[in-house]
Amino acid sequence: MGGNEVFIKSVLQAIPIYVMQCFLLSKSLCRTLEDIMNKFWWTSNKAVKGIHWSRWEQLCKPKCIGGMGFKDLYLFNKMLIAKQVWRISSQPNCFSARVLKARYYLFTDILSAKVGSYPSFTWRSICSARELIADGLLWRVGNGASINIWDDPWLPGRGNSRVLAQKIMPNWTTVN
Repeated sequence: MGGNEVFIKSVLQAIPIYVMQCFLLSKSLCRTLEDIMNKFWWTSNKAVKGIHWSRWEQLCKPKCIGGMGFKDLYLFNKMLIAKQVWRISSQPNCFSARVLKARYYLFTDILSAKVGSYPSFTWRSICSARELIADGLLWRVGNGASINIWDDPWLPGRGNSRVLAQKIMPNWTTVN
C-alpha cells in the first residue's frame, strides 16, 4: 500500500499539473482521473475488482484527520489557476499579464474584467478562478487616494470588508 500511495502522489497526481496550471479541467474529467486513482488504490490485481473501503473524498483528507492526503483534483486545479490570477495581478509587467491585458482588460484590472466575446479557453479558466482571489483580497490603504470607500474591500477583519451603509456623499468616494 505504501508503494501505491507514493505512485499515486508522485506520478498519477503530478502528470496533469502542467495542464491544470493553464486550463480549468471539467469536473467530469477530474472525477474520471480520481476514479482511476481510486481503482488503483483499492485493487491489487488488474483482473480482480477491489473493495472500496472508503470514499475518495475521505482519502483526500489530510493524514492527521484520518485521510491519505491525496489531492482533490478539481479544487487543486482551481487553486493553480487562482495562483496564475494572483501572479498576473501582482506582476503586471510579466509577458502573460501584458498579453492578457492587451486582449481582454485594457481599461480595467483583472478582477473586474469581463469575459468578453470569443474568449480563449485560458481566459475563461482565469475568469472562473478570479472569485477565489477576490474573496480573500484586502487593500493596503496607504494614502487612500485610489481606494473607493463603497466598492473596494478596504476594511480590516473577517467578513465582507466593505462599507455596508448607503452612499451618503458621492463626491467623497476615496478613503483619503
